[in-house]
Amino acid sequence: MLRAVCRGIDNVEMLECVEREEALEERQKATVEPAPSPTPMLPEDFSLGWGAMYPNIQLEPSLLAVRL
Repeated sequence: MLRAVCRGIDNVEMLECVEREEALEERQKATVEPAPSPTPMLPEDFSLGWGAMYPNIQLEPSLLAVRL
């Protein structure tokens, strides 16, 4: 009942109706398209060039910048 009072609702039926609608909205938001995966900003052959130029320094892909 505290939730109802906080929302300005004076009966349980209305509270249940509002909570059902909110739950439905949350489910709809959750099923909306997932965020696109990040796209690397560097060309695919970058690691080949890196290895040729800097053979002693390992390229760490997790440290590269990504485009969202």
